[in-house]
Amino acid sequence: MSKILLQDMKRKSRLNATESSNIILKNNKGTFSATNRVPTEKEVEVVRESRKEINSLYNTLALSRDTDQNNIEQEILEDLKTTKNKKPRSLLWLIASISLIALFFGFSSLFSRAEITIEPKIESLILNDTFFATKNSSNTDLFFDSIAIPGEITLLVKDVEEKEVFEKAKGKIILYNNFSSNPAKFAANTKLEGSNGKIYRIKEKIKIPGIIKNIPGSIEVEIYADEVGEEYNSNPIDFKILNFAGSPKYSKFYGRSSKKITGGLSGKSIILSDSQKIATLKELKSKLQEKLFKEAINKIPNNFVLFENSILLETNEEIIFEPNTLNATGILENNTATIKLKGKLYGFLFSKDKLGEKILESKIKNFNYNDNIEISNLDSLKFKFILKPENQPATFNDLKEFNFNLNGELKFFEKINTNNFISEILGIKKKNLNKVLVKYPNILSVNLKISPFWNKSLPAKFEKIKLTINYPK
Repeated sequence: MSKILLQDMKRKSRLNATESSNIILKNNKGTFSATNRVPTEKEVEVVRESRKEINSLYNTLALSRDTDQNNIEQEILEDLKTTKNKKPRSLLWLIASISLIALFFGFSSLFSRAEITIEPKIESLILNDTFFATKNSSNTDLFFDSIAIPGEITLLVKDVEEKEVFEKAKGKIILYNNFSSNPAKFAANTKLEGSNGKIYRIKEKIKIPGIIKNIPGSIEVEIYADEVGEEYNSNPIDFKILNFAGSPKYSKFYGRSSKKITGGLSGKSIILSDSQKIATLKELKSKLQEKLFKEAINKIPNNFVLFENSILLETNEEIIFEPNTLNATGILENNTATIKLKGKLYGFLFSKDKLGEKILESKIKNFNYNDNIEISNLDSLKFKFILKPENQPATFNDLKEFNFNLNGELKFFEKINTNNFISEILGIKKKNLNKVLVKYPNILSVNLKISPFWNKSLPAKFEKIKLTINYPK
């Protein structure tokens, strides 16, 4: 703008000068000089006008110059502002980017999760070993407890007969000699007086041993009722030798039955052949034992084990015919009969911890059994009683001690302390997990899943770690 005004001013100055020269030349035809003559009023007016125009042009030029300078300064200021604004804007973008990244990882941490599945190390042993157990729980040896479950079972039997039967009751008793250290002999059919007032007889000749170290001699003998009839059937009773009545020997020789005396009959009765009786009795015992064992299983205390064969069934071997066997007239219908067998199941229980400790310490040298050791299949071992004849009681309820054999593959493991394990892995790098696992020899393998997948570390909080241990069932 200022350049255009200056050029215009110069052009007008030259034009005015030319006009002034022309005027001078026109009036200088003679020896007249412009410097020597008085200018005319018109010429003076022209000069005035020229000066005004020149001053006006200069003023315009000065204003234009100032305007351009102001514009330039304004542009510079704008450039400076733009430059200054550019730096903060770039910085803002940088801060925003960093914030977004931090926010991203913050959310990643917030939603970080880990799922860990552990396969524990399972050890195994092959067993075929004999152990000793006693009922005395205060003893340092392995102890057992027992339960008794009474019950009965019925069975429908075909092809039976009804006959007039006259049978004498039979049973077994133990006779004692507390009179002398010398043996005492008795003939067959020696009469015995029962505490029920009935007379019974010894089946065969016997010899009762004498007293040894203040312990009466004893012997088991078979007896039978003196007469036929059901009235001689009896629960366990005491006996005296009738021939010694009124003498000192009467109180020193005595007998006791541990089981019922049965089989006495007189009149019509349903008869099973010998083969039928054996087969029927076997089936009844099997069904009764199965039934009572199921009941016993439901009564086992916590942390105790009842092996399938650590049971003994006690029956009186007596088959009872149900009343509905005969019709209203007392006649057998269709040669079938409903029979019943009563009995009692004795189950011998073991503490899982005590038995497990006994097994492992007997099989593994210097084994340190603790509360974290668990046997996964103890009840799958095969149990077998080893009862010595001298330890065979009259009733299983009186059994105080016995030997037994366990056979099979035993599996056991050491439980993992989950709280300790999780505490050690909180916040660690995934690659450092193996450094923790070497401290846990009871861990076979670990499967680790971390989310989001780009996380390289485990969560730092307990609740964000899900731990599953696949213990054997």
